[in-house]
Amino acid sequence: MFPIEINLVSSRAKTILGGLSFGSFGTFMIYAAFEFESAGRVTPMFIGWGLLCLSISLMLIELCKSSLIPPPPQITGSLFRRALFIGLMILWVIALPYVGFVLAGCIAFAAISAAVPKNHKAMPYQFLINTLAGVLTTVVFWLVLTSFLKVPLPEGIVF
Repeated sequence: MFPIEINLVSSRAKTILGGLSFGSFGTFMIYAAFEFESAGRVTPMFIGWGLLCLSISLMLIELCKSSLIPPPPQITGSLFRRALFIGLMILWVIALPYVGFVLAGCIAFAAISAAVPKNHKAMPYQFLINTLAGVLTTVVFWLVLTSFLKVPLPEGIVF
């Protein structure tokens, strides 16, 4: 019975620590958004307030009625694939100013679709679908952000 109590306390502490971490990050985003111009602070303020409100809700639920929070499932999957995904995302961010948002986004989606498959049996078909979906999503985001919202995105200096 004793190990179950330790696991319960550990789980509750992790949930509260996670809530405090995300709440702190939300508070930081709200505070940092005041340095932006009025049009540029809307998104970070929205995300910051969302993080803060959701983290407070999580901590209140954990403290008042922890039975509402289901236990996390067993984590499965490849740590290598996760590290590869993070590495490719870092390369994408580094490439943005040099090749631009559209080209860097399309290349990143294709590279991630090829390098991080979960099911190797359906790889060619799945790679094509994932890449096309990524390219379409990138182009639509680029069009919406640049044409309608007038958000400047990296255009690239190499080409």
